Amino acid sequence: MSASVNRNPYLVAFVLFMMAIILSVILAAWQFAAAGLTENSTQLFTRYTARLSCLFFLPVFAGQALYQLIPNERTRWLIRYRRQFGLAFALAHVIHLFAIVLHFDVIDACFTTEDIPALLIYLFIGVMAVTSNSFSVKTLGAGWRAIHKIGLYGIFVGFFSTYLGRIQSHGTYESDIAGDLWLYMVLFLLVTCAWLLRLVAFWLKHRERTLTASA
Repeated sequence: MSASVNRNPYLVAFVLFMMAIILSVILAAWQFAAAGLTENSTQLFTRYTARLSCLFFLPVFAGQALYQLIPNERTRWLIRYRRQFGLAFALAHVIHLFAIVLHFDVIDACFTTEDIPALLIYLFIGVMAVTSNSFSVKTLGAGWRAIHKIGLYGIFVGFFSTYLGRIQSHGTYESDIAGDLWLYMVLFLLVTCAWLLRLVAFWLKHRERTLTASA
């Protein structure tokens, strides 16, 4: 990004929002231009939009840990605009929800009790997006940190369990589309590495505090 964009959080947010929208439109055009609204095309759209939102989520989830382990200008930039990445993720995941609803409409289905965990994650995403501002941070205090930490780990568990499940069940269903095993493994590896970065950063921070206290 240019220096002017780097200095302006609103421009960063605008660029990230446009990326989420444009890439989602490209994915929709790719699926629907030839096949139309079919069961397979809408299911593919849900999976591709989920992968897109996952890419926006990773900098939010692992940015702080990455900066702690590798402090430089690039990782500092991730921290500076973590909020903008988070809002872009929320937008991308709302588009993913739209894709799910569209798919359900095509196959004449609806949400069931099995979808409750996913819907709770969406509730947290909405709350996190609404409270992603300095006023909410000051007003909610420790409550803000709790909400966002629970939400972040809820989203992480959603991606982690989804891609782990895709790997474990790969090839067991005739309707398994967009099912390249290598892709699921890469996505699972990225999500897992983001989690490991947080664990290592937490351990190092705890170890430093322990050494400081015992000095």
